[in-house]
Amino acid sequence: MEPIINPWIFYVINVICNLHFITGLLGTLSFGAIIVLVIYWVFTSDDKWNESAKENKRLAAKWAKRLGVFFIVDTAIGIFIPSKETMITMLVSNYVTPDNIQIVQGNIVDFTKQLVSAVAEGINQTGGK
Repeated sequence: MEPIINPWIFYVINVICNLHFITGLLGTLSFGAIIVLVIYWVFTSDDKWNESAKENKRLAAKWAKRLGVFFIVDTAIGIFIPSKETMITMLVSNYVTPDNIQIVQGNIVDFTKQLVSAVAEGINQTGGK
């Protein structure tokens, strides 16, 4: 008997959920690094005689720009990766149809009637004691 939903789908959902977490973590780290680099860039002197400071300031700006692009791409990816609950909801909504709901509803009604009948028979057999 084959499962209704392929178990690999749940594995993929879990992997994607982990990917969502990783993009959030990388986004946070890159944003923090951007802040540090911008602060360094702002407070480094523009001494025209100090070539090393100029080079460091140029490198800080260069890396801040690169990390800014990475942050934007990472944030976009993070936005478009759905949460675990959303993925499961999408999966369930793919399998649930009005016909399925009516079948289950009918089964529940039949099962309830059987329970009531069994309880009533039990009460009748014991004489209501």
